[in-house]
Amino acid sequence: MHRPTSYSSTLAAEVRQRFTLTQLELGDYLGVTAEQVAHVEAGRHSFSAASNERL
Repeated sequence: MHRPTSYSSTLAAEVRQRFTLTQLELGDYLGVTAEQVAHVEAGRHSFSAASNERL
């Protein structure tokens, strides 16, 4: 059974939703891991200044 994707209200999540990207795909684009993207979306961490600028 397919579970719909749930997005947070962070900029990273908004970008992922807009471009229908997975956390892995966004992480590859930003040069970070999918786990780091998940932590940012959950509000536990922030991206570096360089990743934020690229976002």
